[in-house]
Amino acid sequence: MARLPYGFDANPMYETRQPRSAAEAWERLDEVQLSLEKGEAVAPELAAWLGEAIHYAKRDPVELLRRLGVERGRGKPTTDPNAWLVYGQKVCELEDAGMKPEAALATVLSEADEKFSRSTLQKWWKLYRDHRGA
Repeated sequence: MARLPYGFDANPMYETRQPRSAAEAWERLDEVQLSLEKGEAVAPELAAWLGEAIHYAKRDPVELLRRLGVERGRGKPTTDPNAWLVYGQKVCELEDAGMKPEAALATVLSEADEKFSRSTLQKWWKLYRDHRGA
């Protein structure tokens, strides 16, 4: 079994962008599998991507597949892959300024001209909050 020379950091220095397609996700998984089969260390960016997916899936197998990019989430996909970061941060900033969570969500949703659902915004807010460690 391969001994990996690094651990998983929930806030890695490597940028771990989501794969653009399920095919790209499977290519990454193939690279991980090949490295492990050869007894070699997995490339750091692949290890960070896999580690983040496992960490944030919180033992939910469906969420793990979504985070890896193999399965798509429900609903209409956003055109901006960083929307969770932008809008989640806006909600958190309003909260940090003293606004109640419900009011912060409603404010950001109205400012965004309701381009997405409240449940999507709430998911992005929680994802951002978890990601920043709050």
